[in-house]
Amino acid sequence: MIRVFRVAVACSVLACSLAHAQTPLSVYPNPIQFGTVALNSPSSPIYVYLSNTTATAIDITGITISGTNSNDFALTSNPCVGGIPGNSYCTTTMVFTPPAMGARSASLVININGVATPTSVPLSGTGGNPVPVVTSISPANLYVGSSTVTVTITGTGFISSSLAYVGSSTVPVPTTYVSATQLKAQVTAEYLSQPATYQLYVTNPPPAGGSSSINLQIVGLEAAINSAEPVSVVAETNPGPIVLNGSNFMTGAKVQWNGTNVSTTYISTNQLQFQPTEEIRRGC
Repeated sequence: MIRVFRVAVACSVLACSLAHAQTPLSVYPNPIQFGTVALNSPSSPIYVYLSNTTATAIDITGITISGTNSNDFALTSNPCVGGIPGNSYCTTTMVFTPPAMGARSASLVININGVATPTSVPLSGTGGNPVPVVTSISPANLYVGSSTVTVTITGTGFISSSLAYVGSSTVPVPTTYVSATQLKAQVTAEYLSQPATYQLYVTNPPPAGGSSSINLQIVGLEAAINSAEPVSVVAETNPGPIVLNGSNFMTGAKVQWNGTNVSTTYISTNQLQFQPTEEIRRGC
């Protein structure tokens, strides 16, 4: 009876030692939750603290991410592999970049030298609506006094609930979803009463989502030329391109010489550039 009692005590002490060896590390936060993040966009980083809860140094031999959506999560700074002194901690950061809508999950797995069972921390996040990116509009400029004009918006991240806004208005203009890369917006006459430069916004609603914008120029019907650079050229020479400064220039505007169009490059509503022809260089 005495011999059995001693074995039981020894086993009990060993079990306690093993239990203690399995939990020398505390991880905060636990679980690590990223919330809802825009599709294909990285989240804000979350700081993760790995604390040695014992007085003796521990050796972290590896940190990995495993699970169904492991590729969605990433360590972005010091991975904390190596020794952590007793009663001390190491800090790392993680981000979540969802490639699909809906709930995503994985686990942060931390291996410690001498500890049989790794520490596993649940990771979770949700893919939300993407952030739209507007790259161009056509036409880029509209005339003062026009009736409603349909503008084609090109970019990425558009969804069926995307809406276009002009300027600071909180009321969207009529918007038609064409594809993930194209929308059509009807700019109504109220925005076309006078020359102006507006921001044309595209907004995706929550969850996540966001907005992007581009300049929309409203120009007068009559173009005006104020100056040219250079102001004069020598006959029979090639002066290179000539820049016209003025106002109300539109995409597609053409410079004419004696009634004939010459090669013209649109720079902005205030500048055009053209290449003198041989006739112009002769001074005709």
